[in-house]
Amino acid sequence: MEEIGYWLKEQSSRLWMRQLQTDRTHLVGWALYSTNQMNELLLGAAIEAKTGVAVSICWRMISTGQRGQIPVNEQVKALHLKVAWKDYNKSVSRLQSVYKLNNSNDLPLGIKLRIVPEMNQLTNTTTRGKAGRLRLRQAAFTMKIEGQAAKPQTWIILMLPWDSLSARLS
Repeated sequence: MEEIGYWLKEQSSRLWMRQLQTDRTHLVGWALYSTNQMNELLLGAAIEAKTGVAVSICWRMISTGQRGQIPVNEQVKALHLKVAWKDYNKSVSRLQSVYKLNNSNDLPLGIKLRIVPEMNQLTNTTTRGKAGRLRLRQAAFTMKIEGQAAKPQTWIILMLPWDSLSARLS
């Protein structure tokens, strides 16, 4: 490692231990209908293969656009996509073309997501309201998925033929 460090200093180069080998990244947005169980490295590789844009993906809290501490029970989390700073403009258009609303075939890993910009990137109050509603939708989706993962027996109970069971009991 010392030999590499000497060479990097001599060449005025740097080495970053990140998914994206760049010094500055820019947040594209967060993925609606994403879960913590998704493989970030595999999804990032699939997105890069489909769009030609290197993407770093991490699971973190969705910004509310307000400063200050947010209580843990009010935090909503999703996968966030970051790209290299210099590739931001072309990356956004390519990612939105892959994950557009009516595109249901040929998605990376076959997973339908929706890229939503962060609140601090939005200036219009109408779009901020829409992004807030999508944040609530992600919260409901995450709660539903976590609830099903924690209690798999509820799905089995819901699938029982309740009409025939109630007829037998009466």
